[in-house]
Amino acid sequence: MTEIKIGPEGWSGLIAQEVTVDNFRRIGQAVAEWMNLQKFTSIVIGFDTRFAAKLFTESIARIFASHRIMVIVGKDFVTTGIVAKAVLELKADLGIMITGSHWPPSFSGLKLISNLGGPCTYEMVNEIEKRIPEKCILAPKLFEEYKKNGQIIEADLEVIYYNYVNKVFDIPFILGSGLHFVFDAMYGSSQFIFLKMFPTLIRFNAEYNPSFKEQAPEIKHENFGLLSLFLKNSPYSSIGIAFDGDASKIGLYEENGAMVDTNKTVMVLLYCILQREKQKGKIILAYEPNDQLKVLADHFGIEVQIVAPGFEYIKAITNQKNVLLGCSESGQISVKNHLLQSDAIWVALIVMESIVKKGKTFGSIYQEVEELMEPK
Repeated sequence: MTEIKIGPEGWSGLIAQEVTVDNFRRIGQAVAEWMNLQKFTSIVIGFDTRFAAKLFTESIARIFASHRIMVIVGKDFVTTGIVAKAVLELKADLGIMITGSHWPPSFSGLKLISNLGGPCTYEMVNEIEKRIPEKCILAPKLFEEYKKNGQIIEADLEVIYYNYVNKVFDIPFILGSGLHFVFDAMYGSSQFIFLKMFPTLIRFNAEYNPSFKEQAPEIKHENFGLLSLFLKNSPYSSIGIAFDGDASKIGLYEENGAMVDTNKTVMVLLYCILQREKQKGKIILAYEPNDQLKVLADHFGIEVQIVAPGFEYIKAITNQKNVLLGCSESGQISVKNHLLQSDAIWVALIVMESIVKKGKTFGSIYQEVEELMEPK
């Protein structure tokens, strides 16, 4: 029997070894029993571009349906942020994203999403883990049978997210700016939604390929040779944007092909958020920031709170008010007035909007940030 541990970023393992239909059924039974105890009645399930992701989705959906839980399943692959937004918009009690995230293509797994639109807390995960059986002995009906009787509904989760995005951002304005944005999807689940928003993007690795060309969809500079090289040789590009496998993490590139580190990303994002709307609050970080980020936050009167990584970070962003943004130790960023769940697409949209409004490149905006930190 495989021991299943669900950490702050979910559960993952090798497909056909740890990650199997039987183990998804075991997790499904534990989650369903816990939901029944909470009197929860609905769940949203999405999946990524990996091998067998839809098979795992249908297998676990049948377990929930057998427990008389309404299941809303995505019709096609989506990002983790899309599932989290669907949980909120559909007022579901829980969400599950079937994903291997940034792990190699031979991996898969899942993430649990609370009804607050963010990661589940330690207390929730612990209660679920205690209920995982050694073997799932349930004999649920076929997926199609549950669809016929209405216990499983297939929905276009991407449309829910797309419509929400268009209420907050002026996508035609960004699209019609004439500025050049360069995008690397890493064969991940962001490719459909991001290209639906911006069909004229210069793009790399933006097609369905479950093998990921044997490269982990991880935000590392060595994975973005083409993106970086293109930016170096293009005099017109404003920024390079990359997402990991489920678009929970973002990689930004300056127009000169240089990768932007986490501190600089958070600094520019904070600046762009405050340019959109003057706000007060705090930022929560699960890592030690550099002095520049502290100086910038002090300039705007923003408190910087540093917390322990993992579930302590999740607890902090879930329970505290007036959090403008949070960034985990692994670079997952959540933004106020959107989701507690990290959503790299949302981060990209905030930065892209600022670039268009100012008519500047990413590097030029960072220069503005540096000027704010200069001694007066």
